Amino acid sequence: MKRNPLVSWIISTRNNESTIEKCIYTVLNQTYKNFEIILINDCSIDMTKDVLGKISCEFNKKIKIYNNDIVLGLAASLNKAISLSSGEYLARVDGDDYLVKDRLEKQVGYLNDNPDVSVVGSNAFLVKRGSIIGKTNLNKTKKIFLKAYKYRYPLSIIHPSTLIRRSFFKNVGLYDENLQRAQDLDLWIRGLKQKKEFYILDDCLVYFNQTNYSLSKAFLIFKSCIKISIKNNCFWKLFLWNLLSLFVNIYRKTKN
Repeated sequence: MKRNPLVSWIISTRNNESTIEKCIYTVLNQTYKNFEIILINDCSIDMTKDVLGKISCEFNKKIKIYNNDIVLGLAASLNKAISLSSGEYLARVDGDDYLVKDRLEKQVGYLNDNPDVSVVGSNAFLVKRGSIIGKTNLNKTKKIFLKAYKYRYPLSIIHPSTLIRRSFFKNVGLYDENLQRAQDLDLWIRGLKQKKEFYILDDCLVYFNQTNYSLSKAFLIFKSCIKISIKNNCFWKLFLWNLLSLFVNIYRKTKN
């Protein structure tokens, strides 16, 4: 009898023709091999679909590609990928990021050894215009701007660095498709409310692309974060964090 893979990669891509091939090859080249790839192409209007078609022909037993008929957005596309997946663990990466080759091996090992942890993330190398410009140091900082210390790990988690137990989604629910931005933040906060455990590995296991920020995008993210904090009854606990995030995104815009 055929066994399901332990891990399912859930990936949504839109207009990533220049990066998606490298992303997928770094997934395929992981040292840990017991996985499948569920990839949703969210109506790309560039050459992404052609790139994916070539990869699918070469690795059709490992990767399943689904093309949306209409633009669903990130949250709905990820929910679709989850529904089509079979793994006990769900791994995230975005179409413009790529991976260290032993990322999955380290994260699977961590979840196997720590059954009480639902979500494991990692630090990341920061990439801009194809060059590494720095790295995160998420487990080291003591500068906490929140009244509730317990929020530190989930708020710091880099979404495309995560490996998540399927049981987490069953208990907490899927991504909120009504949110335009910060759907992962909403997911982590809902997990906290159910006392789920999170952890961030010290290792940098993903190359995280730093997108170009516009002022409109910065304020859209801020608006979404405020909406999420109100929705989850933690407005004042997260207000300083949301404000700080806005200033950081505005600063990124000035540095572009």
